Amino acid sequence: MFTVIARFPAVAEHKNDVFDALDRSLEVARNTPGLLAYQVLQPKEANQRVGLMIWESREHFQKMLQSEESRAAHAEVKPEYFDGTPGIEELDVVSSWHAKATA
Repeated sequence: MFTVIARFPAVAEHKNDVFDALDRSLEVARNTPGLLAYQVLQPKEANQRVGLMIWESREHFQKMLQSEESRAAHAEVKPEYFDGTPGIEELDVVSSWHAKATA
């Protein structure tokens, strides 16, 4: 398994643009083979969202990123919409446990 943690710090006046793009990305990911779980998290910072994705493999995630649907989901988001640089951390899962739950 493979996990991606993506942080999206938005400038206040563009947070809805950034958050809408994240929602569109979620829809693309949901329809991509290999996605096991996806959570959108709200940190204490109101203008930031964090996406947590668990994939069967790094290759599945890379295929999603390279898809036309993924590119279209992010096409309208400009660099000036972000308060700093969005961060993406890619991690190989070495151990895991999941209870059956939904948010």
